[in-house]
Amino acid sequence: RSAAMLDFVSELGMHYRALPALWSADDRDEGFEWVEADDAERSVYVFVRHGADGERLLCAANLGVEVQAGYRLDSLVSRAPGRWRLLLDSDDRRFGGRGTAAVRHDGGVPVLYLPPLSCLWLVPESSDE
Repeated sequence: RSAAMLDFVSELGMHYRALPALWSADDRDEGFEWVEADDAERSVYVFVRHGADGERLLCAANLGVEVQAGYRLDSLVSRAPGRWRLLLDSDDRRFGGRGTAAVRHDGGVPVLYLPPLSCLWLVPESSDE
């Protein structure tokens, strides 16, 4: 398991260096935007990082022990429209997890399958990352 954690941290670092949305606008309010900060009942928190170059990264964290299946991000459509794809999943099999996370779209709305105690990073489908 320690090798899997090392692989995860290594991949985190690789993406951090490659994605300016994670660091290039840290000193500006517009670099961070909450999508879901009030879902304490399900312990899910979602935010978008905006890079100085307009790049975006969506982070969805399920901090609870229950699966959150069909987690709709309706409010994201007006804030950060477009289709999103999974970039990093802390529950991936490579990192010792079950690898069950998923993203689909329902009428333009991202719908997530969030495993327990997991964090997903998503990027717009048009992103090269």
